[in-house]
Amino acid sequence: MSDVLVRALASTDADFLENLLTDSRIRQYLGGPLNVEQAKHRAHQWLQSQDGQNWIILFQGLSVGLISLGKHVDSQLPELSFQLLSEFQGKNIAFDACRQVLLGVKDTVVAETQVKNSKAQTLLKRLGFQSQKTLERFGEIQRYFVRQADFSLFATDAIANNRPHAKKEAE
Repeated sequence: MSDVLVRALASTDADFLENLLTDSRIRQYLGGPLNVEQAKHRAHQWLQSQDGQNWIILFQGLSVGLISLGKHVDSQLPELSFQLLSEFQGKNIAFDACRQVLLGVKDTVVAETQVKNSKAQTLLKRLGFQSQKTLERFGEIQRYFVRQADFSLFATDAIANNRPHAKKEAE
């Protein structure tokens, strides 16, 4: 059994979400940290939402991150995004959590990350996303990724298991 699980948000996650949103290391490639009031407001919005598109990432029962599957601003396709506490990055936790979420998605999924965020790009490629274009958003160059609806995550398992650095690869 995996040490990584995802679960729906709960009202008890408010403080954790606020900490994620105000941490400058985590938010480095996500537009920067929010101030406390902005973080409280965003966390409240997520907790009140009934769309089931946000999940807490658990590692050995501890909350360590967040995965969201919202609508992309341009394409309106589902967009995968993730945030993980710094001390839990590079341990395949984000990969395992994203894979769990994506297994339930039958549609094409997109993701967008700053070109400077090589760890996120590596993770997206391992999940079967392909880079489609670069664009400027929020004053930064972004890379836009697409994972086609017919992509099988089982194929990435075989690839990842045969790569010598797969276990140590950064998330």
